[in-house]
Amino acid sequence: RTGWPLAQFSEALGVSYAAASYEGEGVGASLPDLLSYTATVTGISVGDEDGRHSVAMNALLCLACASLSAMDDKEEEIPKVALVAAKQAPTANPSSPTYAATQKVCQEVAKLLLSTGSASKGALTEAAFHLFGHAGLYRDAMDTLDSLHSLWTKYKFESFACSYLADLWETGDHETCMHVMDKSRGIFLTNPGAALGIFTRTTEKTLSHVIEPLKVCSFFKTLTLPDGVMDPDATELPLNVGNSLAAQYLIKAIGLDDEEVAKAHSSTPSQSVASVHDQLCLILLEGIIGEVGEDFGEIPPTAMVYKRRLHQVLKWKYCQYNPITLMDYLPDSFRIEKALLLGKMDNPREAIDLLYSENNLTEALEFCDTQHAILTKSTQAEIDPDDSIAVPESTCAYLPLVEAALDNDCVDDAIQVMVSRREVIDQGAALRALPPDTPIQALKNFLVPSLKSNASKLRQLSVAANLIRARQQELQKLKLSTNLFAQSTLESVIELKGWKLGMKKGESGPMKVQHNLQHSNQFPFAVELTKHFFKRHVVLQAKISNKGDVKIYDCAFNVAEVSDDVLMPSVLCPIPLLPSGSSSCSFSVLERRAQAMD
Repeated sequence: RTGWPLAQFSEALGVSYAAASYEGEGVGASLPDLLSYTATVTGISVGDEDGRHSVAMNALLCLACASLSAMDDKEEEIPKVALVAAKQAPTANPSSPTYAATQKVCQEVAKLLLSTGSASKGALTEAAFHLFGHAGLYRDAMDTLDSLHSLWTKYKFESFACSYLADLWETGDHETCMHVMDKSRGIFLTNPGAALGIFTRTTEKTLSHVIEPLKVCSFFKTLTLPDGVMDPDATELPLNVGNSLAAQYLIKAIGLDDEEVAKAHSSTPSQSVASVHDQLCLILLEGIIGEVGEDFGEIPPTAMVYKRRLHQVLKWKYCQYNPITLMDYLPDSFRIEKALLLGKMDNPREAIDLLYSENNLTEALEFCDTQHAILTKSTQAEIDPDDSIAVPESTCAYLPLVEAALDNDCVDDAIQVMVSRREVIDQGAALRALPPDTPIQALKNFLVPSLKSNASKLRQLSVAANLIRARQQELQKLKLSTNLFAQSTLESVIELKGWKLGMKKGESGPMKVQHNLQHSNQFPFAVELTKHFFKRHVVLQAKISNKGDVKIYDCAFNVAEVSDDVLMPSVLCPIPLLPSGSSSCSFSVLERRAQAMD
């Protein structure tokens, strides 16, 4: 064939140039024999997935199939072999010295497959697509997708194309990703939801992608999208507006609905992440204004979804947007949004004054509820559970609203806030903020439930304290009994383990120790003495039973030292605590004197 790259073909297959260009005897063999021979040489058969040969060898089989198919349209299995060979072809290695030659061969074979006019053009076109992809010719592969569009069903084409384009998008190659964006335009026109998945399949790497998120948003805004009517009960942004596509893309990128992604981004805050958050807020704000204008009237369903998402971002604990910058873009009618930004800037009183300026207690109370939720979460995260630090009064989110109502001479509103939020408001601080002449009758709905609730909490805490105290006493008794049992045998006494007593030679039986007191109640102990004999030591084990009514501390059996005695006391192991009615052992170690050993 004129123009066939024989040099690259021989290099890619690893054969000589003469073998690649051979036209002698055997070329006119029967077509089935040629197909069988080619499959044998390449090691390819239907169902074979070992992929041990180069992509150029697979291309050779595809070339043979294309020739056979062109000569015999009735042979349906031949194009299937070409498709299997193309699918099973291994991916060319860019670091291989034959990479350029392999690409050239695959490109020529794929062009031949595309130019074949047989009845099985669909299988050969798909085979060409796979050859382009395995050879690293991604632009040619994406161009071939357009040919598959007319051969496949709409669902098959869109699912396959979206999956393949998403794979290419994740490669991170700038030129390839730019071509992916261009090729996705057609899919956005018919199925925006599936096309959006191309860019959001792996959200962990979206913010660090080679194509910056803000550039992707600009691309979304230039798309031509299908018309659609917004469902009045919809809870998600529409897919027929480029602005909403950009918003959904950024929502997935920052992990607004994915806690793990959000934590990963918040652990390494950066200016680029903050700019993405700012852009998302501006896109959502633009969507609201585009639907209803700067002066709120009747809010359509789409604007409600935009507004809900904007509030979600502004209240988000992982947000990194710049509230000062966003404040300049908000119209005066966006009072709730401005209040949320003021709260972000640690200025809740000004935010409440803004919401309460028209005596709109409901909006101000909702803002305080939001602030209370944020403060509660941050307090739980910052304070160690084992720490007994109390939350300061200044963290109460409702006191600024009480003060704002009192500054406007609206005592009734202040009391209403105290009544409706009595379980979470700082009750003492709220009462102290009221004017001294406030009648008690006006506070009836606050004081009576609060007193009952506090009394109930006091009873609950008392019961809990008694239960904890009882449990602690039980554990102390268990610990004491364990310690007493541990000191009841010679082998378990820790103080004696450091002494090298050696092997025990024997022991005497237990004998009771008599006292010489006239009244036995003056000596409320029963003592049994056992002697343990070692080569150079004698250990006296005194089992002491407390028969009195009081517990005894540091109870021990002392042995008096006598100057002319052979043994002298060396170690004394007392009983730290001996409760009434219990028994344990005290140990005394007697060591043989040096002169006695001589």
